[in-house]
Amino acid sequence: MADDVKFEVTSFPSSVPPETIIETEQQGTGEHRQVVKVGESALPAGGATASAQSALLTELQLKADLTETQPVSAASLPLPAGAATSAIQTDGTQATQFVDEVGTPYGVKHVNNKPRVSNTPYLYDISEGNIASHTPVYKFGNNIDVGTLQESIWEEGGLYPWAAVDAAAGQVTISSTSANDTSAGTGARTATIYGLDLSGVDQNETLTLNGQTAVTSVSSYSRIFRIIINTAGTGLKNAGIVRVGTGTVAGGVPAVVWARVSIGDNQTLQTVWTVPTGKTFYMVGAEISINGSKGGEGRIYARPLGELFQIKDIFHLSGGLETHKYDLPRKFESGTDIDFRATAGANNTDYSANFEGWYE
Repeated sequence: MADDVKFEVTSFPSSVPPETIIETEQQGTGEHRQVVKVGESALPAGGATASAQSALLTELQLKADLTETQPVSAASLPLPAGAATSAIQTDGTQATQFVDEVGTPYGVKHVNNKPRVSNTPYLYDISEGNIASHTPVYKFGNNIDVGTLQESIWEEGGLYPWAAVDAAAGQVTISSTSANDTSAGTGARTATIYGLDLSGVDQNETLTLNGQTAVTSVSSYSRIFRIIINTAGTGLKNAGIVRVGTGTVAGGVPAVVWARVSIGDNQTLQTVWTVPTGKTFYMVGAEISINGSKGGEGRIYARPLGELFQIKDIFHLSGGLETHKYDLPRKFESGTDIDFRATAGANNTDYSANFEGWYE
């Protein structure tokens, strides 16, 4: 052939895959052109065919939808500490537990392996100590000689000396009107006093009596609301009137009486009390009674911390007992003084009173 064969080279790569079909075709001008037939050429391994693209899209969609699953062998996974394995479940040491709001587990109380469920009234559970940080309160008092002038319902008579007690806060003394109330006597030997410290927190201590001679407390007090005779001689009770107070003691009687145990009672009778610091008291009921057919009036007074005494309830009596139940408990804040008082139409009227509730 006289004419030379000419090729038109466009943008071929330096090496063409062997699968590429290349043909040479002659042009009308006598020239030859090399033609690459891509549509008829075989794709390299892993080439992006339509079917391969479809499978890839399907896989990407599964990953995006998080529906793709992978086989996991549970038997090969390690268990966390304390997990409920068959051995632990059958060894008798496990108990059903609930978890509180901070994640601490607590057991389920049971009786003879039966879950304990309480359907008792709320106040019963408080009294039984089943509700944490709730302390039951029951105060009762007596005054056998109330007249036309208002008196507190406590055995010492007259109004309770709140101002004098406030002024004398500190160590207190205990003494008796009887010389038999002593460590080796036939009457009271030891007594526990209950009250509030100088910060208004509950405290108590036990003291040994020494007859009419004052015995000073170890601790300091801002309130005394109960005395209990713990031990006694052959008489099994206090032989004289036992008093706790402050100031000079004469004949077993302190200048300022804070609390008193009448002869033979072994415990105080006074419906005066103060809510401890940081606590709130809820009164659920109160009673005032009057002896015989005499008429009179009972009142509940309360003095919030830093304020004045305010009337909180009133009882009109014409003999007998009057009970007030508070379905909506009466609320008394920290540091509140409570004082039950009464008046009568005639002297020598015998009054009793009590109140109950809890503080938390």
